[in-house]
Amino acid sequence: MTRVDEFDNFYRATRRRVLATTYALCGDRQVARDATVDAYQRAWRSWGSLRGRDPVAYVRDQAAKLTVFNRSTHPLRRRHEEDSDHALLDALHKLDYDERRIVTLLTVAGVDLDDATAEMQVDDAVGMELATNALTALEKALGQPLDILERRLTQLRETVEGLDLPEPDQVRNAAKRSGRRNSVLLVAGTVIALFAGGFAATNGDAFETFDAVPYREKIGAERPDIILDSHNIDTDNLLSLAQVERLNPEREWKVDATETDTVNSTPYSTCPPTRFADPDPLKVFVRAYSTEPSAERVAQSIEVSRSQEASEQAYGTLVSWYANCAHPRTRLIDSYTVKRPFGDFSILRLQSYREPARFISVGLAQSGTVTSTLIHEVNGTEPTDVATFARSLNDSVAKVCADSGGQCTDEITVEPSLPPGTEQFPQFLSVVDMPPLGRIDRVWAAGPAQAPNGGLNPAASLCDKTDFSAETFTEVATRLIAIPDATELPPEFAVAQTVARTESPAAAEATVADIAAKVDGCGDTELSAQIDERQDIAGDGYAGVSWRLSFETGRDQRVYYRMGVVRRGPHVTQVLAPPSGDNVFSAEEFTALMDRAGQRLAYADQ
Repeated sequence: MTRVDEFDNFYRATRRRVLATTYALCGDRQVARDATVDAYQRAWRSWGSLRGRDPVAYVRDQAAKLTVFNRSTHPLRRRHEEDSDHALLDALHKLDYDERRIVTLLTVAGVDLDDATAEMQVDDAVGMELATNALTALEKALGQPLDILERRLTQLRETVEGLDLPEPDQVRNAAKRSGRRNSVLLVAGTVIALFAGGFAATNGDAFETFDAVPYREKIGAERPDIILDSHNIDTDNLLSLAQVERLNPEREWKVDATETDTVNSTPYSTCPPTRFADPDPLKVFVRAYSTEPSAERVAQSIEVSRSQEASEQAYGTLVSWYANCAHPRTRLIDSYTVKRPFGDFSILRLQSYREPARFISVGLAQSGTVTSTLIHEVNGTEPTDVATFARSLNDSVAKVCADSGGQCTDEITVEPSLPPGTEQFPQFLSVVDMPPLGRIDRVWAAGPAQAPNGGLNPAASLCDKTDFSAETFTEVATRLIAIPDATELPPEFAVAQTVARTESPAAAEATVADIAAKVDGCGDTELSAQIDERQDIAGDGYAGVSWRLSFETGRDQRVYYRMGVVRRGPHVTQVLAPPSGDNVFSAEEFTALMDRAGQRLAYADQ
């Protein structure tokens, strides 16, 4: 049997079951179809290495990863078709991802527990626990025994039976076109580099080796227009274990994997929806490191673009991915600039409050045609040392700098900086700024910034009743941030923010003082009101106040709000968090939110 026949027979025999399994995992037929077809294209490109193995497990795994990327880009997307088992899909999507995956493997895919745990790369005990938790949760959510649930799960195959899938030759041709496109561009880039630098360097000998080409990208150098001599950059430019150990010398570090596949789209960190920021890189290098016991993880990526413009765009994309990160219980803690004589780096630090909690440091650097990323994740909520991380980030670029003929430096200074601007409404709080609310494990979602409806200020409390409709205020806009999927919250719950411009910094200061006076004296004017947990807000360029307010609604019953107001230059922002049951912001969390609101006001004039 020929190689083509082997693949074609495999594709025809397995595609429907893989599609159904992928659909059960993501709940969206179109997403499942696209992910499945893409996974089979990848299988054909890797068919030589898959023969003799279990190729269907590879395809299922690739399709599963692709659905995660798609849905992480659209966290609120819920496209359940009319003929779908809505209740089952909703119950599945309330499970953790690993629980959902193992139960779909055991039922829809028809895989036994040993093969399922091997495919997910977990041991049998963990797999059994995941399966037990998933099935117990489904039983409770749907009120049906396991035999009926298993039947409903397998019936999901019928939902996608009518979906059109390409024929095997179409899959192979599409895979070939994709592979050929990358190869052609790689060759074209090489030829261009030869003819651009080779003739001048070798007195007309265009076939001289690359070693003779003197035009080198100088990472961080003062001449950013020099074309990258990228052939010198390889896996040796990635961090060594000795350099990674600087992040925590008390742990034993190991290299988990090193990859150079430009086609691989699996993200290597939280926030990015795909692996590389450059959609068509010339070269890529990714290495993952971890400790034993597994408490810390490092990932380093080098992307070599085909032009300086493409590299700058890739860097902007990377910053945007983290600036607009939308993951449950994940927020941006702070940001820094690493000052260097020949070009600055950026550091963003995020906290994931999911179990186990993870503190995430992200370092981003770009020069010429090279973009470098360094990720450090550690269990817990204690911030890691930013100066140590900055030195490791500088190490990650130093090797590339040296091998590309650049001017390298160990002279760095780490300075706090504003959080990067978000794609829309940068003067407002964003999803990435929001602290976790109680134990709710859902994604925040922000609405548009728009003029107040009827002039009302949704961020005002009953104490201050602030009205920004007077002529002394301009550029008034409000925004709501909510958690639409959180059943634990009242349907009307949303954090409200209003931003307005006053006539001058002095007028903004007077506005904040007026609001503070009204709130501080609210207990005298509103007999049902109590004011406590007053906190001054102050930072580089901004100042304000926050409070916790409560109002009596019945005998021994009160509802609690948090409200704050901050000024920066001529701008004022007010934020109100309404009652939210048992899931509330702590004083520390709301103070951090108001600090971020003051920082974001720096973008109000842009």
